Amino acid sequence: MLDCWFLIPPCEPFYSMVELSLPQMTAYLRGAGRKVAQRDLNQTFLHEKVNGAGYDMRRFAGVDAFPANYQLDAMALAAQKPHALYEDFFERHFLGDFRENPARVLGLSVIGSGQVLPSLILARLVKAEFPDTRVVLGGPWVTTGRDLLPEFLTAMPMIDGAVAFRGEEALATLFSALDGQADWGDIPNLTWRNGNEVQVNAIESGIPLTGLPLPDFKGLDLDVFQTQALPVMSCLGCYWGKCTFCHHHVRWPTLFQRTGADVVDMMEQMLPRYGRKRFIMAENATPPALMCEMADEIIRRELDVEWVTMTRAETAFTEEVCRKLYESGCRYLWVGLESSSEELLVKTRKGVTLGMMESMMRNCTAAGIKLILFIVDLPGFPAEVFSGTLKWLLDRADIFYQVLAQRFQLARDSHVFHDPELLGLRIAPEAYTSLDVYNLPFEGVFARSEDRFWQEVRQFEMDLGARRGYPTPHMLFWPEAENEGPKGWIRI
Repeated sequence: MLDCWFLIPPCEPFYSMVELSLPQMTAYLRGAGRKVAQRDLNQTFLHEKVNGAGYDMRRFAGVDAFPANYQLDAMALAAQKPHALYEDFFERHFLGDFRENPARVLGLSVIGSGQVLPSLILARLVKAEFPDTRVVLGGPWVTTGRDLLPEFLTAMPMIDGAVAFRGEEALATLFSALDGQADWGDIPNLTWRNGNEVQVNAIESGIPLTGLPLPDFKGLDLDVFQTQALPVMSCLGCYWGKCTFCHHHVRWPTLFQRTGADVVDMMEQMLPRYGRKRFIMAENATPPALMCEMADEIIRRELDVEWVTMTRAETAFTEEVCRKLYESGCRYLWVGLESSSEELLVKTRKGVTLGMMESMMRNCTAAGIKLILFIVDLPGFPAEVFSGTLKWLLDRADIFYQVLAQRFQLARDSHVFHDPELLGLRIAPEAYTSLDVYNLPFEGVFARSEDRFWQEVRQFEMDLGARRGYPTPHMLFWPEAENEGPKGWIRI
């Protein structure tokens, strides 16, 4: 019998790369002598269903892939009902393997809200045949929605526990508890069912990133991923963490960071082991100083690698720094512009100015680094603010690669969720019991309808393509990978 099966369940359509959670947890537990298997069922699901269903990610074979209602009580009812799509999928792609190699623990890494219902369905199916298997959830969704976990576990008898924040020590201690060598109450970061009650254990920071082993991708079919790059984590959390609308800061107990040499050590070890030269930093904001440390190490060691990351507009991105980053293999940077309105930047506590942003754009482009910019349509601002941002970008079409536009969504654990007056919002009562933790209902006035928003974005893309003389590229985690991965993939 295995100690643990780690899975990423469906359905999270906006991920084309290897997620770090499984190989990192797998490496840690295998290093402790545990027998672990891992599989990314989300990628399998997307290959199978997107190939046969075009671009309609909401319906496959006439069955809804996503629930219509994310309220706790509605989700509990949906989880107990037969579901032709997911039950058939799990039977064909996992349950047979689990019957041959059952595990003491089934760990499900839940990234987004769309994975909650299929996770519950899979847990129900496994528990029906293997009632002694402990089903434990982890991942970003659990951390963001951790305040909901006591009520969630009470309503979902097929789930035994959920681990927020870091999970390495939690899972290691969990196995000690199963072996009778530790108390369940001592498992860090765990919310669990203790008889008829739900107990919330203490939150701990976890071991430093430098104490983690090299991620272990054995058991994952790396060739199925659209983005042929491996994830590496250089830091944990957002070093800025003040933007009002963003949930990526998440209140981590401790913000860990590696040295540049540590990061490059991992790259150097993965190169011959997995035969891939491309790497993605698995964090939301890499500090420029750390990026420079990495660049110096890569250049010194003469490594043939390429890498990308998310970061912030900073004065540190000088012409010299950008040239060095490119020389080291940095090819793309994702940066939050958000808006060309200085008023909006101040109100959202971005900590940047348009001058800083434009300087970085010019320096990166001159060095050969392609910038992918995030912009957002926020409630409470006049229509010309978002339209003005699109015009500002069109006037600078030669100094960025791509724009990702989105309407504001209210996320649990964002600053504005805790203080809605920051953006003049009123949180709807049902938001506090919604499991759709990244898209909560609120009352706020947008200057345009959602249809009008997307019309403007599509027009911008056409205008941008006309100005440049070539179409606007599709979004992927590695944009040039569009023609490298399996055919039939969704384009984001």
